[in-house]
Amino acid sequence: VHQQIDIQNGPVVHLLFDPETANEANWELLKTDYLQRYFDFMAAHFGRYPYPQFSIIQGGDGGMEYPMCTMILGGGDKFEGFTGLFVHEATHNWYYGVLATNEAAHPWMDEGFTSYAEEECMNVLFEHNVENPHLRAYRSYVYLDTSGLREPLSTPADHFNYNMVYGINSYSAGALFLNQLEYIIGEEAFARGMKRYWNAWQFKHPTPYDFLRIMERESDLELDWYLSYYKDQVKSIDYSISEVSPVMNGTTVLFERKGKFPMPLDIEVV
Repeated sequence: VHQQIDIQNGPVVHLLFDPETANEANWELLKTDYLQRYFDFMAAHFGRYPYPQFSIIQGGDGGMEYPMCTMILGGGDKFEGFTGLFVHEATHNWYYGVLATNEAAHPWMDEGFTSYAEEECMNVLFEHNVENPHLRAYRSYVYLDTSGLREPLSTPADHFNYNMVYGINSYSAGALFLNQLEYIIGEEAFARGMKRYWNAWQFKHPTPYDFLRIMERESDLELDWYLSYYKDQVKSIDYSISEVSPVMNGTTVLFERKGKFPMPLDIEVV
């Protein structure tokens, strides 16, 4: 089956699937308004898709991105899982496809940035409306950090000792690089920076330092320390309450930095 959908202010989307093996209901539901909302969300937050067409093709094993198309299984029962796979693989067209970062040298700038955008988008598409949609990435990161197997984010893709470490580093830690950066510089500067990165570096193969300079300009902050700690080291962000003491008309709470990765903290007192 070949179906065609015209996205307003976006590409023509082609759906190609086998009705005998695909879950046809998922493919039909995807084209109702999910496709339009996906391209609208990406344009608003990360940059407008620059090509005249995009194809979603049933085939392969799992999902795989290609320029102007993605191949996905397309036969699963759960619509949200089907859509999440499409969103992830399609979003690669922004980071590996158009910005075209070096996937061998900096896999986290493709898989991680794609995963960050995917979770942000899915949070809106399915109206989960959670405050931070990256909790799964945090759980994976903590697991890796406590496993004793963690390697620097700067490790080339084919130099990791374990595939599991490559996966968590590239997907989860890469996504959290953006989430933590957003926490440091603020939501507004971060949002401006992501759009400026897209506009300034399309088809130019940016490095981590190119991205960093964009964020420094938007935030008016020096961020070399953050990139160095996050990318090149395996130190942890770990703060705890070390002491609570009653005082006249109140309480003194002493915080301790247990990890070696410094991070500004917002403390909420309730």
